[in-house]
Amino acid sequence: MITAMVLGLGIGLALSVPVGPVNIAMISTVITSDEKRAITLGAGGALMDGIFMFIGLTGVSFVHFDQRTTDIFTVIGLLILFALGLKELIFTSKSFDMVSGHPERKRMYFFKGIMFYLTNPTLLPTFIGIAGWIHSQKYLPDVFLYSLITSAFVAMGSLSWFTVFTLVIHKYKKNFSFRVLIIINKITGASLVLFAAYVGYSYFF
Repeated sequence: MITAMVLGLGIGLALSVPVGPVNIAMISTVITSDEKRAITLGAGGALMDGIFMFIGLTGVSFVHFDQRTTDIFTVIGLLILFALGLKELIFTSKSFDMVSGHPERKRMYFFKGIMFYLTNPTLLPTFIGIAGWIHSQKYLPDVFLYSLITSAFVAMGSLSWFTVFTLVIHKYKKNFSFRVLIIINKITGASLVLFAAYVGYSYFF
């Protein structure tokens, strides 16, 4: 049970810290509107993190993991981690698209966070790959409750980061520098690449 909670929080944090469309939209919302709407937007994204993780975990639970399948999912999981890290390492300020405008109602920001996920075709395969890696390493038993708990804590991990991130941006938005965010992103990217390399080396050698 504790493993499911810690694993879920870790995945939620690892996937939400790198700056993607949701983080960028939250920055824009804090600057052009307020922090409450930004957190509401992040809550929509966090909900989808949990849902996608649950779909991935329950879907791959029907796959029989012999050694070959385990190796395949391990490679897929490592490639996903490596690709995510590499993406953050080459991240630049040009990746930001700050859009100003009149603030919408709060509930519209929640649905906007959901739409960022539904319109991104890479997210569900990413979660399925991560779920396959989790099952192949036997971190969790093939039990519905464990999948539900892990997914709930993935959402909590994402929401925790989105909330802290929003409050920090709100506090320092007057002297906010994208250069700092880019540095954080590159550190995150390097960490993901090194972690993928370490796990890959430990597994295959």
